[in-house]
Amino acid sequence: MKFDAVIFDLYGTLVDSTDSPPGMRAEYDAVTARVAETLGAPLEPFLQKWGATFGERMTGAYPTYEGYVTALCEQLGVVPSLAQLAEALRLRMDLFRARLVPRPDCVATLKQLLSMGHSIGLISDCSWETVLLWPEMPLHHYFDTTTFSCAVGMRKPDPRIYAITCVRLGVAPERCLYVGDGGSDELAGAERMGMTALRIHVPYEPSPDAANPWPGPEISSLSQVLDWLG
Repeated sequence: MKFDAVIFDLYGTLVDSTDSPPGMRAEYDAVTARVAETLGAPLEPFLQKWGATFGERMTGAYPTYEGYVTALCEQLGVVPSLAQLAEALRLRMDLFRARLVPRPDCVATLKQLLSMGHSIGLISDCSWETVLLWPEMPLHHYFDTTTFSCAVGMRKPDPRIYAITCVRLGVAPERCLYVGDGGSDELAGAERMGMTALRIHVPYEPSPDAANPWPGPEISSLSQVLDWLG
């Protein structure tokens, strides 16, 4: 089948996931604890509420990171200053800036896709930090459209998030190849929309099979996407 567009996931696909490389999860948790300390919030209750509101961060229930953190602190009886909020945001931005590093074959693959005449889209379940940092990334030049969950108020595998991206690209779902690591049931969601779904699993990341079994095709590097396009 000929594809007119390729739509990528971000974390675990174009850049490494939170759990890779080794130590990234520990660093993520350490920064979250530093955010609580910076805000003057009690650590364990803050961490509990932070984890419980993951979905709200991903779908942009609060329009800004500062608004979200303020609401979280209010539930704990804490009123952070503007300086504390700014420092908490800086900590998160520094963490995500270090995470948003393209995989070695990423840029070359995107360039080749464009040279072959394919449109390129992105669908990412993410919070505000990613959206704010995206213009700084070398990747953003190669995408015709980006759909961030916190900006559109929905997460994968909601069919609307795929539909929005296809409309923005001007391409029917059946003419799209979707590439992702399989989190959030994204691959099955793409297939239900009529896309062809391709899972990427790089060798140094934990096997996703236990949590996200996938009977479909799989690649181990981004450059292998090109093999699917002839």
